[in-house]
Amino acid sequence: MRFRSIWRSGLRPLVLAALAGVSACGDPPAAPPPPVPTLAVTCPANLQIEDVVGQTSVVTFAQPATTGGTPPTTVTCQPASGSPFPLGPTTVTCTARDTGNRTASCAFSVNLVPVPVISATRFMAFGDSLTSGEVQLSTGANLMAVDPEVAYPTVVLKELQARYKSQTITMSNRGQSGESAVDGAARLSGVLAAEQPQVLIVLQGIIDLSQGRASAIPSVIEALKFDIRDAKRRGVEHVFVSTLLPQKPGFNAFAIDLVVPANAEIRHLVAVEGARLLDGYAALAGQEATLIGADGLHPVAAGYDVLGKYYAAELIKVLDVPQGASLSRIGPLFVRPNVEVGAQPPRPPVRLRHR
Repeated sequence: MRFRSIWRSGLRPLVLAALAGVSACGDPPAAPPPPVPTLAVTCPANLQIEDVVGQTSVVTFAQPATTGGTPPTTVTCQPASGSPFPLGPTTVTCTARDTGNRTASCAFSVNLVPVPVISATRFMAFGDSLTSGEVQLSTGANLMAVDPEVAYPTVVLKELQARYKSQTITMSNRGQSGESAVDGAARLSGVLAAEQPQVLIVLQGIIDLSQGRASAIPSVIEALKFDIRDAKRRGVEHVFVSTLLPQKPGFNAFAIDLVVPANAEIRHLVAVEGARLLDGYAALAGQEATLIGADGLHPVAAGYDVLGKYYAAELIKVLDVPQGASLSRIGPLFVRPNVEVGAQPPRPPVRLRHR
């Protein structure tokens, strides 16, 4: 009993103090572990993939980067890199997980844009010198030359090829300088049989007005009517007829006052016959000073460029295949190989005409 009293009253505190002294003189107590840095994951930037052929495409993307956490860290993404993705936007969600079972997530978008597709690929332009691409060689002489490289059919072809990279687009330029609409109607049947286009573009009639004045308007309309009906009989899927182009005073401008009334008749004809109108007059009207050459009739190169781009835009409105539509009639698609920038095709020889 006396020992317990001594222990409680004095010995116990002394023993505890001694033990504490031993601890103080030995190794210090272990420090608490440092905090684990917060786990974070960073996804790649949003992806947009153009000109996808088909309904799906395999997409690969960079592995998301991680920081913090307790290594090693694993990252999984849904859908995974290397998976087939459907057309349109898809959200990819990626989750990082470390050995401490901590998680972090991020997301990004993969958008597959389908390749543009056109429902027809064989085009033919038919008409007179405005189709063949006649330009004035110099402002000081009445010397005209056919330059197919600046002609509107060439511009149309380049515009279509630039958009429809997965298809082979062809354009036949069957313009014949100096030809009237009446003579053109006689020539068209043989040309259609030889070319078998899916799409026909007709710009003709100004020669008739230049030679016959107002009395020639009915014959122009009859000739264009024949063109439309003959093309349809021969299986041409789309017939486009252009209004006549505006003129300005010059040595070849003989029907400035007749273009507007003739165009009114052309618009009516196209509507009645179920063809499609290309309003070439509206595309150039008001810009004659800069887009029509000194001869008053033919566009300069910039004018043909404006005309061709307008025609191409109108063709695209009609012939572009909506996303998701059946491609059974289009035929196989392919990816056009890259073309070296700056490469130019050889220019065809220039044919001279003296007015």
